[in-house]
Amino acid sequence: MLYERTLGQWLEHWAETTPDKEYIVYSDRNLRFTWSQFNRRVDDMAKGLISIGVERGTHVGIWAANVPDWLTLLYACAKIGAVYVTVNTNYKHRTGILVRKFRYAYPLHRER
Repeated sequence: MLYERTLGQWLEHWAETTPDKEYIVYSDRNLRFTWSQFNRRVDDMAKGLISIGVERGTHVGIWAANVPDWLTLLYACAKIGAVYVTVNTNYKHRTGILVRKFRYAYPLHRER
């Protein structure tokens, strides 16, 4: 079954429907977000991305391990309509080649 909502719209939906329900837990960091908290975090990141020129169709590459910012950036790109491109963290020695090949406008890197 296909739905008419985008990923960003689903996040908005659940943040409105169940704002205080826990959405995600990072147990290794003692970090928890409700749907409403996570939605605000995503909106803040989306605003930041827009302020540096990211727009619909912009390729935003991320090279990061499983950190909270990874998921936040995914949703932020979805809300903007930017193209979220993950880079395998094993490609440390090839990041320059990947940036040129895929024409990332905004490659982002995040350590643990």
